[in-house]
Amino acid sequence: MIDRLSYWLIKKINKANRDFDLIAHGDRIAVRVSGGKDSLTLLELLHRRRRSVPTDYTLAPVHVVSDWRCTDQDQRAWLEQYFQSLGLEYAFREITIMRVRGAIAGSQTASGAPGTGGRHFFKAPTS
Repeated sequence: MIDRLSYWLIKKINKANRDFDLIAHGDRIAVRVSGGKDSLTLLELLHRRRRSVPTDYTLAPVHVVSDWRCTDQDQRAWLEQYFQSLGLEYAFREITIMRVRGAIAGSQTASGAPGTGGRHFFKAPTS
């Protein structure tokens, strides 16, 4: 059942690729992986697709870890193990989220909870 579903979904990916020229030979595709079923399914399908098409491309899963802790912290170890089992080069990126109310050039007052009208800015870590 799973292989039949994978086959059907990969056919849909192939059609989208033909229609919109999404994946070309030599592409390196960063796949943002949250650890949820949607992003893991996309990564798995793109990985399986590589075995059945003549187009040579590389997948690079990226998991973003923020100071806004809304996921299980044990997820990193599990994701690392999964990425390694697929033989993929992967990255974990840590970011700091600063919530600011108003427009970008406007007020610098801290906002309330998500969805209350505040703007969310991402500050890349300094190396």
